[in-house]
Amino acid sequence: MNNRKWSRLGRRDFVKMLGLGTGAMMVNPSLQFPDRVLAQTVSNSLPSTPTTLKIGLLLPSSNIRPGMTTQLMNGMQLYFDQVKSDFGRVQLIPESIGLGSTVALRKATQLLKEADVDLVIGMVSTPTALRLQPLFEAEQKVLLVVGAGETMPRSHESSPYIFHATLNYWQSNWAAGRWAAQHKGNRAFMISSFYESGYDSFYAFQSGFESAGGTIIGRAVTHISPDNDGMPDAMAALQAAQPDVVFAAYNGEPTHDFLRYFADLAPNSTLMGTAFMLDDRAMAPVDMYFGTSWLIDLDNAQNTAFSTDYRRLVGHTPDAFASLGYETAQMLTQSIQSGGVLAHQLPAVHINGPRGNLTIQHQSLVGPTYLASIHAGQASILTHFPTLITELAHTTEPRSGWLNPYLV
Repeated sequence: MNNRKWSRLGRRDFVKMLGLGTGAMMVNPSLQFPDRVLAQTVSNSLPSTPTTLKIGLLLPSSNIRPGMTTQLMNGMQLYFDQVKSDFGRVQLIPESIGLGSTVALRKATQLLKEADVDLVIGMVSTPTALRLQPLFEAEQKVLLVVGAGETMPRSHESSPYIFHATLNYWQSNWAAGRWAAQHKGNRAFMISSFYESGYDSFYAFQSGFESAGGTIIGRAVTHISPDNDGMPDAMAALQAAQPDVVFAAYNGEPTHDFLRYFADLAPNSTLMGTAFMLDDRAMAPVDMYFGTSWLIDLDNAQNTAFSTDYRRLVGHTPDAFASLGYETAQMLTQSIQSGGVLAHQLPAVHINGPRGNLTIQHQSLVGPTYLASIHAGQASILTHFPTLITELAHTTEPRSGWLNPYLV
């Protein structure tokens, strides 16, 4: 996987990085698509003249997980390749948007008005999607927001042209919180890095924990200053609280700081983590439980086939973002093959992907959540929860604070 920063890549470099030559990226250029498969107005149906489906992509820079957009694109390419016999030609036009919503708005405008794309897939934050919303409503084209799924939906922010396909990060933490209160004790201490504290996904654990009768008895935020990680004080507060459950939210290097301190402290508490804490499970020095929407270990025929085919295509093991790209292409394929207006067809999506059975609810692709454990560096799936309806989180409360999407 190439670990260069997206901010340093032009479009030509991006396409070369995926090994697809110069110009716009083509998936199976010999394939054919229905002409203008996405309607220009909500009243139009789909013509049948064969041509190319043009998909614009808004891709951010990431110093935290530089390869996630590559994995996402590879997953999409894999699925579009698999449906070549009864689908058509797909042209992916990627644009790097850095971190700012201003660049995203400019690039989205170019994709819609100059490149004349049929839809746009964007790895953007909810605040950025809200800024883009008037543009897509005016053009009457779909923006499909993809990513980790760190933000709880707000009912007043919905639009018939904005859809979400994510890894359901906040739902995973909510389910883990509820399970922890039901099975591991009703007193919890929450600890996170400063970075994680700025996303709804951290507070979703509290919502789930309290929904099952649990109480949060303490909190700590670490890694606020680059000169002082704050771990000794946080560990002292944790030890004094003596909770039944510790919920920790970290990613990257702060993960290892926390796990090292936690292992040394060895509290008599169950550790609940997150799906993004450890890319290398063998590095976990302690046992941990976490909620997730996808694991390489999921034992279903779709996931097994996807993982095998992905390794054959790319040469390495897929991650969660690869599975998300695969399912994103899958949901678009089903919607387009249904005919009519894409914005009307997407709500009827029901696919069986690597994660299991997925449907659209409240403009978001949702599916089962799995409760997993790590013991001696090995992950095991303990149970799964049915689809968590996104309406659980429809709220008008102010959201927590970061403007960039998670892991960007």
